[in-house]
Amino acid sequence: MSDEQAAAILERRARALARPMTRPGEGRGQSLVTFTRGARYALPVSSIREVRPFVPPHPLPGAPSFVAGLVAARGGVVPAIDLGTFFGAPAAGDPDVLIVVADGTVEVALLADTAETVADVPRGPLRRLPAGTPPLAREYGTGLAPGAGVVLDATRLLRGIASALRSRDVGDRGRAIVTPDEGDAT
Repeated sequence: MSDEQAAAILERRARALARPMTRPGEGRGQSLVTFTRGARYALPVSSIREVRPFVPPHPLPGAPSFVAGLVAARGGVVPAIDLGTFFGAPAAGDPDVLIVVADGTVEVALLADTAETVADVPRGPLRRLPAGTPPLAREYGTGLAPGAGVVLDATRLLRGIASALRSRDVGDRGRAIVTPDEGDAT
């Protein structure tokens, strides 16, 4: 057996063991990872690649203010995003956690002050977001889950971040990052 085959088998076993257990006939809630960065947020477990202790990102000159830099993640390099700043909040202190989030095409590491173990939130309608919710949190949020905070739509959030990173006109978010095939950063 090759190393790659062994790694694939171990990965399948780890995923199977990581699934939450339910009793027969018991409805399974939505599995979320909750975290804080200026406010309390939650993301579906399916969009989380890893949660790990914070390591300072490598600075990225000319990046928008919400990009803290670049971090190594699972054999690659991804932008470290300060979600609070992305949503328009003032810069927060040093985070304690990095949450690597991916949707198949986009991968980022979100800075977080805390991250809690998976919360099993009952499926069903979420509460409406309060009136004071920042506009971008409202745009990317699907609702408010009891005990979990603002539940974010991972795919919409990641596409919004990717769009802001590619945009040459990011408004008050700072300067844009342009992918190598589009030229230099503006």
